[in-house]
Amino acid sequence: MSRPLVTPEEYLDYDRASDVKNEYVFGVIVARGGEIVAVGGGSPWHSLLAANAVSSLHRQLASGNCRVFSSSLRVCVDQRSLYFYPDVTVVCGALEYVDEKRDTVTNPKVIVEVLSPTTRNYDLGLR
Repeated sequence: MSRPLVTPEEYLDYDRASDVKNEYVFGVIVARGGEIVAVGGGSPWHSLLAANAVSSLHRQLASGNCRVFSSSLRVCVDQRSLYFYPDVTVVCGALEYVDEKRDTVTNPKVIVEVLSPTTRNYDLGLR
């Protein structure tokens, strides 16, 4: 069963009102909108690897102007096609936002995704 396509603005409204995290993926073939995809929880090993990455990057970047964020931060790398919650995000300098709500960052310098057998293709864009 196909899901209804939505605009990025509709996705943001939906995700902001949701009790769970959702990502927005724009279809390459369909140019009218994208899909909302619920984000599931990870395994303990996935969580440990992401936490280790946050800790290590924080130690290395603590004295500079870069900050390290966990998977709670929504990131937009293209306002038309992709909003997601990376496992780790590094932003250097001032945070830039998608809109006045200031809850979606648009200027990551580094994005880290912990790959697992079940999410590997999705995370690499190989649907």
